Amino acid sequence: MSSDSMIVLQVSVTQQIDEMNNQSNNSFAFSDENDQQFYGLELTRFSEFYRPIHGYLSLAVCVFGIIANVLNIIVLTRKNMLSATNCILTAMAVSDVCVIASYIPFAIHNFIRTETEVEVFYAYGWALFTLFHAHFTVVCHTISIWLTVILAFWRYLAIRSPTSSKTWCSMSRAKYAILCAYLFVPISCLPLFLSFTISDFALEDKPNQTFFKVDFSSIAVQNNELLQKLNFWVFSVLLKLIPCVLLTILSLALIRVLVEANKRKQRLLSSNIALKNNSNLNTNSLVTTSNTSPKNSCEKTVGRNASQQTSDRTTKMLVAILIMFLVCEFPSGILALLSGIFGKVFFNNVYNKFGDLMDMLALINSAVNFVLYCLMSQQFRKTFTKLFCMKNEIEINRHSYHLAQSVNTNTCNTACV
Repeated sequence: MSSDSMIVLQVSVTQQIDEMNNQSNNSFAFSDENDQQFYGLELTRFSEFYRPIHGYLSLAVCVFGIIANVLNIIVLTRKNMLSATNCILTAMAVSDVCVIASYIPFAIHNFIRTETEVEVFYAYGWALFTLFHAHFTVVCHTISIWLTVILAFWRYLAIRSPTSSKTWCSMSRAKYAILCAYLFVPISCLPLFLSFTISDFALEDKPNQTFFKVDFSSIAVQNNELLQKLNFWVFSVLLKLIPCVLLTILSLALIRVLVEANKRKQRLLSSNIALKNNSNLNTNSLVTTSNTSPKNSCEKTVGRNASQQTSDRTTKMLVAILIMFLVCEFPSGILALLSGIFGKVFFNNVYNKFGDLMDMLALINSAVNFVLYCLMSQQFRKTFTKLFCMKNEIEINRHSYHLAQSVNTNTCNTACV
């Protein structure tokens, strides 16, 4: 989920407890005046309308996303698909499938099993899983975010400086970048891990029973909630807005490169037409040079055009991935920034009401890359077809073989007669 899903989960659980017993040690309940700020009442009605739908919709997206990302990993790790770009895409698919897989039990427990008894719903085991789920998705989603930034930067470097990019964008450096992302992101999340813990509480109508929830730790609330505020700005704003800004700049740069490549293609097409016309005029010429013949020049031009078309398709696919990322991640980053500016009232009245919807956007972003690959990568489609349609091809070839054998036998018998 989003890098600030931890806070959303904690507030969501706290609000559920408040609805059950109308009291909590860490209540976020507001007065009527605060409820009306930032369209709080209207957004509350929207949240209540969307929440029952979210569970089943997110479960469907999760099932599709796991299947799609597993297929991505299988296809992108084939020998003919090995490259620095595909290596990073594979690492992104691994982190995305981890995020999606972790969300399935969370969605079932919180959105689908609504009739669960309170003793089960707030059991220690589920509180422990909620804590793990929030930390795990923060780490995996942050890894995916920065791998996307690295991928966009590498693609831009490969297009702008093809010679130097062969050194910088090598397979070994891609593996090193992936390793750094998977190692340094969890380390950078250590302050976040220290900010939350599992606390117990009691309900008014069941005072003799103990229930558990995810809550801010004692370290987080010390020094006027300094660590809590620091984590909010670092993980909810910096890790959202900085990657989004970088990806916006890189996406615009890649689109500009595509426009320039299209203009260059038009110029090459015009030169090919002129070259063909010159070739027709010089057909009867007595003096020809093999190294500079129009035929060889045309062949080289066609080869360059084919290579350029492959590069353009790869760039278009990455631009589509980046745009999808921005559409899914920018809203939560903007809302997180506004929450830091306007404070807790905005966070609860606006940000928290869109929490489920933003989780859905993050799930979609993690699940749809397979569709983009299939639509925009010819090599991916060919490899996918070769891998998963091989059985059908074998059956067709076997049938054709038996049919040919039968025809040969009948022909032989006819000839003998």
